[in-house]
Amino acid sequence: MDDGKVLLGFLIGVTTGVVAGILLAPSTGEDTRKAISDKASDYSSDAGEQLNKFMDKVSEFIDASLATINKKTDEYEVKAKDAVEKAKNAVNK
Repeated sequence: MDDGKVLLGFLIGVTTGVVAGILLAPSTGEDTRKAISDKASDYSSDAGEQLNKFMDKVSEFIDASLATINKKTDEYEVKAKDAVEKAKNAVNK
């Protein structure tokens, strides 16, 4: 989850910098509004891409975790069956 915090911090920093730069720049109101709109569109697109990358990583992590869980489950199932068989053999002796 550290990636999410880094991404959030990055987005807050970029947004703060862009807003401060635009508001302090000597431009007309119309130019400033257009610049804000353009930058918002750019950063919205970038944020969407970053979110997709993050979600891909989460999905890969989940898939790997499920594979490990399934493997361990199969291993324990074999061990349990062996233990039951040994117990049956011990009782039948």
